[in-house]
Amino acid sequence: MWSFSDKRIRKVLGVCVLIFFLDVIAEAPFTEADTVMLKDESNIKGLIIDEMKDRIVVSTADGERTIMKADIRFAVYDDEERSLLQIGRNQLKKGQYFKAYQTYEKAAELNPDSEEARDKRDHLRAYLETKTRYDIEDSVRRNRENFNGETGRNAISEVRKKLGLELVSGEKYVTVEEVTKNRLGASRMPFLAGDRIISIWGEMAVYQSAEEVADMLLRPGETRMVIERDLSAELKTPRGLDRIWPFSSYKNVIGAELKIVRRGLVITEVSPGGAFKLAGAEPDDLVFRIGGRNTRYLPFREVEKMIKDREGKELEVVVQRDIKVWKKD
Repeated sequence: MWSFSDKRIRKVLGVCVLIFFLDVIAEAPFTEADTVMLKDESNIKGLIIDEMKDRIVVSTADGERTIMKADIRFAVYDDEERSLLQIGRNQLKKGQYFKAYQTYEKAAELNPDSEEARDKRDHLRAYLETKTRYDIEDSVRRNRENFNGETGRNAISEVRKKLGLELVSGEKYVTVEEVTKNRLGASRMPFLAGDRIISIWGEMAVYQSAEEVADMLLRPGETRMVIERDLSAELKTPRGLDRIWPFSSYKNVIGAELKIVRRGLVITEVSPGGAFKLAGAEPDDLVFRIGGRNTRYLPFREVEKMIKDREGKELEVVVQRDIKVWKKD
């Protein structure tokens, strides 16, 4: 007689249950998925990982897909927090800054660990504190121009004059083409020629014109932004470790420590005189690309291998850096 207590029966049942759950997982790669409804009545399920001015990027079971917003009817997010974040982004694009502040504050209360909600809430609070004064100053300036018969301001020229930055529109991002002497000055101007402006006040600056970015930079008070910079690090094994190179740590070669956190591959420490320090890297920089490869889905062991393979050569690194610029009135 067979009974449930028989070990063979329990083993067979366990295998059947395991196969059942594997089949379910295989058929539903996204147990929690966003849904993008297209105008042709089809839909795409996945995770919306990036949103730009005219398109979004969705990570699906078959890889990343870029979808133009002109082809989208609407998007449904999986959870309340992400829905609030999307509402906040839309409010920012419409210029509804106070509503966006309230939305991000609610998202931050819902999830205090949400970096996007906290950052944009804080950015908007600082922005709203200076906006009224900026509007008054702008109104006075416009009235003076009208009275004197002057034309409207050229934001790019003012940024060149006041901040010493020459901005040019790029294929995707506005680029700092040249950094000249800062006449009126800011407390710190951490720019280099070639820097790309990724976001301002937490809002992506992708596909914006140089005039639009310049106008945001001219607002009084503090401006928080993210820039992207190309670095070239010459990797050299420190003296005394060259004979034991196969067993030495990647940290000794780049003179820095890397760590994968929620926002990506981050530089946590930089040693004086190390390859990364000499290249211009700083702690908290996000390593966006390394050796020509995007780090978004790059396993850490491949990063280590890439560093070892480039020993004695140059390693191209693209970093993104959070910066603050406080402009004098």
